[in-house]
Amino acid sequence: MKFITTIVALLLGTSTFACDICGCSSAGNTLGILPHYQRSFIGIRTLYQSYENVNSLYEAGSIQDYFIQTSLWGRYTFGKRWQVIGVLPYNVNHRNYDNATLHGIGDASALVNFIILNTMDSTKVFKHHLMVGTGAKLPTGNFMEEERFADIPANFRLGTGSFDALFNIVYTLQYQGFVFSANANYRLATENQARSYKFGNQANITGYLAYQQRKENWAIQPYLGVSFEHLQKDTHYYATQPRTGGKAVYGLAGVEAAYNQYSFGVNSQMPISQNYGDGELKNKGRLMASVTYLF
Repeated sequence: MKFITTIVALLLGTSTFACDICGCSSAGNTLGILPHYQRSFIGIRTLYQSYENVNSLYEAGSIQDYFIQTSLWGRYTFGKRWQVIGVLPYNVNHRNYDNATLHGIGDASALVNFIILNTMDSTKVFKHHLMVGTGAKLPTGNFMEEERFADIPANFRLGTGSFDALFNIVYTLQYQGFVFSANANYRLATENQARSYKFGNQANITGYLAYQQRKENWAIQPYLGVSFEHLQKDTHYYATQPRTGGKAVYGLAGVEAAYNQYSFGVNSQMPISQNYGDGELKNKGRLMASVTYLF
């Protein structure tokens, strides 16, 4: 089999977000690069990102949020067309302004994919792979209201406290050593019944171009791409919340490598343009690393 990777942004819809507008409570939705589309795997990945509050009421740089999410994730394939994917994140969220730190299990997610078209094993010059999926984000993370964190925004919590529906579609085209992939995903959020809080729905569209090389037991695939994300505003008791929602365009670059049954990956995303939280929040970049075992 050729070494093919596919970007699939899920639920968490989110690429992973944080801060006053898009918090780590919604993190874990993005699967990132999926190694070896036709094989099952289990792995660990870590995502780091930071945000700066640029509200004119505060001194520049006085409020910065840092988010580290480490996820256990895996995929099981059965038959020629079905895949089941699961993600269980552990989040560490820190705000320097009041030295607030939250850490613990985040919201788990599960997705079922169905492969509509797959000609990757054919002898055709242009090879295609089309997959659709649906799933759910589960409220396993703590949406807490401790007094000492009264001033921390809802999106800073470890979980959303709600069941959310996930949808995605992924198309991949291969021509010799070149691979182009595009995907779209959507998270449909529901209300946190205990707090009457609803996080905004989220949409992501990502495209990338990669070139794969093989040598004996090794395969390596560098790639470049662009990603667009849009978040609707949150509501509390049906009232729209300020400094929530937003949109951004990111440039991304990364590399995936495989050796026998192991796969390694690292990628970076930097904002090209962004407007989060009515312009008061700035993403300062994202970095992800992963290792997986294929079976």
